[in-house]
Formats: sequence, structure tokens, C-alpha cells
Amino acid sequence: DKMKQAKKALKFCIDNLNQGDRFDIIRFSTEAESLFDDLVKADDANRKQANEFVDDLKAIGGTAIEEALLKAVNTVNARKKNGRPTMVIFLTDGRPTIGNTDENAIVKSVQKAVGDKTVRVFCFGIGTDINTHLLDKITDHTRAKSQYVLPDEDIEVKVSNFFTKISHPVLANIDLKFKGDVRVTEMYPHALPDVFRGDQLIVLGRYKGSTEAGAKTTDVAVQMTGFVAGDKRTMTYEIAFPHKAKQNTFIPRLWAVRRVGYMLEQIRLHGENSELRDEVTRLARRYGIVTPYTSYLILEDEARRQHAPRLTNAAPDAPAAAPAQFALQQQGQGNGRDNRYRQAVEEFNKRRKDKSGESAVAGSKADDALKSADAFDLGVNEAAQSEAKALAKRGFAGGSPDPNAKPGNRNAPFADGAGAGRPGTLHTSKFIAGRTFYFNGGAWVDALVQELHKDAAKPKQIKFASDEYFDLLGKHEDAAKWFAVGTHVIVVIDGQAYEVNAADKK
Repeated sequence: DKMKQAKKALKFCIDNLNQGDRFDIIRFSTEAESLFDDLVKADDANRKQANEFVDDLKAIGGTAIEEALLKAVNTVNARKKNGRPTMVIFLTDGRPTIGNTDENAIVKSVQKAVGDKTVRVFCFGIGTDINTHLLDKITDHTRAKSQYVLPDEDIEVKVSNFFTKISHPVLANIDLKFKGDVRVTEMYPHALPDVFRGDQLIVLGRYKGSTEAGAKTTDVAVQMTGFVAGDKRTMTYEIAFPHKAKQNTFIPRLWAVRRVGYMLEQIRLHGENSELRDEVTRLARRYGIVTPYTSYLILEDEARRQHAPRLTNAAPDAPAAAPAQFALQQQGQGNGRDNRYRQAVEEFNKRRKDKSGESAVAGSKADDALKSADAFDLGVNEAAQSEAKALAKRGFAGGSPDPNAKPGNRNAPFADGAGAGRPGTLHTSKFIAGRTFYFNGGAWVDALVQELHKDAAKPKQIKFASDEYFDLLGKHEDAAKWFAVGTHVIVVIDGQAYEVNAADKK
């Protein structure tokens, strides 16, 4: 059935080539075979021959992935003309079994063949018996994208929708330069993709700059270059970068989602290190980027910090709220709940290392949802649902490894409900004026408390509506919004935590 769908999808691509397009088809099993051994015009005769070639495709033999990819890239490089968009669409339902089977060696050989040419290799993984690390590394290097067709999904629909989009390129090989007294860093997407008809490209980054005293903005010339139908174009836009802007607090939060997605992908594809892990944890906590995986990074971090339980983001029964018990659990002496927590952490770590199977595909889709998010809630929810679904497939039905746990159990270490993606180990959160607050024990606690030294993290008690209270409101223009989040609030202002409880009549 999958082969029938793939053949229909491939025929759709052939029939919808544009006049002026050139193409070839390479089939691969035990060996790779090119139809034309060249890029040929998309005329009626060549389309007819291509469709007949597709009719003869059979699901037999091994999987010569490296040979097929190199043959495709070398074919397009031999005929490539200045800046003309060139795309390889790679469909596979298996892992490499013939020739070179080493993932990193295949990636290096493809990178060498691509060189500095503007060749995009879009990968379609069909099913789950594929190497997601291999496909994602190839697409990352070529500014393309991987897509995965799960067993219950229709290949024909996914491929045809994708082909309809990329068949009308608008701007290829895009580059941005900023000319002015400003330094731009940490832009996402990290490598700018090509733009196709109907696309929008949203780029988020950070900037620093200096200007004349008293000025509120820095004038910057943003220069965008790219290729349109093979011709290089340069467009320049004069933009005033504000020194301070408070009206769009969603922007840093959306930037943080993309950065977390990019770093999680680096961890998944290239291995974990403490710097990446700590940065993911910091951003996830500060901006409320809560998925099953990020929630456990936060919980582990809180267990190490050992702040007072009422100041943490963890639910009351989570190990992070009881560091002594967590320490026992580390030594294998914890109670049943802590052992379940340890099992959960082990499962998450294993999932990050999986290269094939449903967990690996879910990991790739979750990271992509974050790093390409155009809206905060959509990106985080999609990532959380992918992770929860993968955990359920690993035997954690209902979001918990405890078979007796009820859906929605606050103490379940995974998603609640039927894999809805909302971890029961973190408190409910709100994002107000650039700050994330977690509801803990009747109080709304600022996420920044966790970044303070223990002495500064111990809240100073401020009586509601006192002179001291109104003086505190004057310290920061957003303080009133933060204290309005509830009747009992703990918030960080100028590096110190303050606690106000309007319900306290003392």
C-alpha cells in the first residue's frame, strides 16, 4: 500500500512540473539507477517515459542511500546554473543497508558533494523504520526540511502538498546583513530557508547597539540578497531599531521557543552537554516553554538548587520539591514515586538518543515544531503532543508509567489526560508583561526566583497597599501588572524577590 501511495505521489510531481523545469528520477534498492542520467526538459515525451519508469518500481532489495543521494546531487551539480533553485526530493522507508551504512560518513559525503552549491535536499521518511538523525542532518546542512509520514498517514497527500508549495520558488539562497551601529546575534531560523509562493519568512533574533545620547532608536539598513529565477537581487530596507519597546512582549517569548527548539535539535543530533542543557532549562522556565522533556529539565535543575519548596515551579509531590528525597532516589533508596521519576528521566534520555522508531520520529517533529514556531502556543502544544504521543507508545498510557494512575493525576510524571501534553509535574503558569508566573501553594511565583542566589531568593515581605508597597510599584513600570496576577504574588524586582499577600489581614 505504501509503495502504491509513493508511486501516485511521484506521478503527481511529474505531472505538475513547470514548463522550463528540468528533472530526473533515481530509484534505489540494492543499487541506484537513474532514469535519464541527466536533467532533462519536462516535456510530454520525458514525462511519459518517467511515468512508465514509476509504474515499474517495486519494493525489493536493500537500501543504497548513499549511492542514491550522491548520484542525485552530482547530477544536479553537473548542470547547475547561477543561483537557479535546485531541489532533490528524497523519499525512503528504510535505513541504509547497502554500501556505506555509517550515518556520519554518509552525511559527510553528501556535504562534500553539495559543497557551496545551492542544492536543497528535502527528505521524506516513510514509516518509522528510518534513521531520523541521518535525514535531519542532511536537511539541516542543505537549508531544507525533513518530513515524516507515519503509518496511518497518506504519503500521496503529504508529498503532493509539499510539491505544490516548492514548485513555485520566489527567493533562493537568502542572506541578511545589517549595516549600522547595531550587532545582531542568535537569529532563528539559524540558516535562512528559501521562500516559495505563499510563504512568509519570520526571522527572530537579538540585537545590541549604541547611538547618540537621547536618541530612542538606531537607524539600520537591512540588506537582503537572494536569487530570483537565477538572477541575483539585492533589496535594502531602512529600519529604526528601538532601544526599548514594551508593547510586544510576545516577541522575546517566541524567540525563546525557536532557540529552545534549535538547541534541543543540536542535543538530539550531536549529543548533550551541560551548556546546552542549562540554557534550555533557563529559557524553558523563564518563558514557560513546558513540554514533557523541558519540564524534567526544570525539575532536575530545581532539585540541584534546593530552593524552598514554595518557591519552586514543581508540583508539591514532585522530587524537585523534596531535594532530600531526590538525593535518596539518586542512590537507589527512594520511595515508589521517586523511582517512577527516575524511570521517567531514563526514558526521556533514551528518547533523545533514539535514531529510529516512533520515539525518534516524535523527537524530530517536536524539535521542528519549536524551532519553526510562528506562534508560541501552537509551537509548544504541537511539540508537547508529539512527545506525549511517543511516551504513550513506549507503554506510558494515560501519561504515566504507573498503570494505576488516573488521567489528569497531578503527580503523573508525563502528560495528563490521553496524552494531551500537559505535564503534571509543573504548576499552572501565566505569562504577564514578559514574566512567567507559576501557581504554587496559593501564590503566583515569578520564574526568575530560581535564577537568584538563595539570599536574594528569600522574599522580602511587603504589606499590601502600604507606603512600602507603592514605593515598590514605582521601582518598575510593569510591577503593577505583575502584582495584579493574583492576591498572593512573589515577584523579582532589581534582583530581589518580594512577596505581597493582599489576603493577609495582619
